[in-house]
Amino acid sequence: MRVLMISPYFPPLLSVGSLRAWSFAKGFADRGHCVHVLTTAKREDQRGLEVSDGRLTVHEIAVPKRLLLDHVRRSHAAPAGEHVPGEGGGGGILREVKERTGVFSSVRMPDMTDAWIGPATKAAEIAGPWDLVISSCGPYTAHLVALRLGSQRGRWIADYRDLWTTNHQFAGLYPFTLREKALERRVMAQADAATTVSEPLARRLHDAGARRVQVIYNGFFEHEPEEVDATGVFASDGRTRVVYTGTVYPKHQDVRPVLRAIAASPRLRECVRLVVAGQGMSHWLGEARRLGVEDVVEAMGLVSRPNALRLQRDADALLAIEYDGDYDGVLSGKIFEYLSASAPIVVTGPRGCVGDLVERVGRGSACVDDEALRRTLEGIVDGRGANQAARREHEIAFYTREKQADRLVDLGECLTGCQARAQAL
Repeated sequence: MRVLMISPYFPPLLSVGSLRAWSFAKGFADRGHCVHVLTTAKREDQRGLEVSDGRLTVHEIAVPKRLLLDHVRRSHAAPAGEHVPGEGGGGGILREVKERTGVFSSVRMPDMTDAWIGPATKAAEIAGPWDLVISSCGPYTAHLVALRLGSQRGRWIADYRDLWTTNHQFAGLYPFTLREKALERRVMAQADAATTVSEPLARRLHDAGARRVQVIYNGFFEHEPEEVDATGVFASDGRTRVVYTGTVYPKHQDVRPVLRAIAASPRLRECVRLVVAGQGMSHWLGEARRLGVEDVVEAMGLVSRPNALRLQRDADALLAIEYDGDYDGVLSGKIFEYLSASAPIVVTGPRGCVGDLVERVGRGSACVDDEALRRTLEGIVDGRGANQAARREHEIAFYTREKQADRLVDLGECLTGCQARAQAL
């Protein structure tokens, strides 16, 4: 069948969203389907995930420039590696508004890709018609292209990496929120199925009126598409490396428990080094300074994805921070990369879906208080691990990106009646 994947997030754009769309497109190609990808043309500063597959026909449609908006975007951009999500911009009006509302951030309306909807729809119509369309949000503009295709799109799966009008971080900007809600109601009414990354988010989509909802997890690659250097990344100095890779959101994720645990234990203070890589190094170092443990933090800043995988591979323990507040269901792509590593995972913060997943597959421990966290870290230093004896390889294997892509293909074949190789859903 002819399949169209609509996703502004696609290689060479370096992001978890690109990896999800990439694995989906490959999954359909692996089943012998004709796969086209509709995405945005990438600027040089957006590149970094250099993978390709000759079976995919990729249509890169440029985002028409709106000169004033493009000037504002560039002049109010945060310096690379210094921005701390959720802590305001500290130097740009647009950045402050983006932080509060999610506009111009691939999340809420308006967005820079609004101007892309028209030319993207035209390109899809010229290359169509399609038996199946998968639109991956965010940005929400992927869904709006699919919505405009109408009868040309055949069956339609609306994929939500993050939710749109009920987003866990951004409430949107009035009066655009009224337009967003009306458009999403149309998406829910017309899409044949919706997919998302966790059970709690699936329940929210069901409550929003989605006809059929299925969880397709982010997962980790069984066969890594990028080369990862086999050379060890840490010095052989006898230190225990606890590694955190990725973005931290200070409004919803508390970095202090692990720092307090280290500060409260002379043994941890001596033996542990907390290695953090990603955006927001100033936040980590500021909190460590306030607790008097700045010397134990090794701030790596932004690193390439292969180097992040090296850090995870060579870690003695991997740190995950649960999302705080009333919004459950935030499962980052990073936690699945952690599952494939060998080091035990330590989850801090309130009990939630991350801790549930980690303990269910026997990959580590959820520590909801400082004392439990201190004991767990001391056990790792002493070589006792963190619930590693219960590691369930069969359950972990369910979370490969290849397996999750297979499940999406099964759904697509079921919806279109092309079920020669579909499994029972």
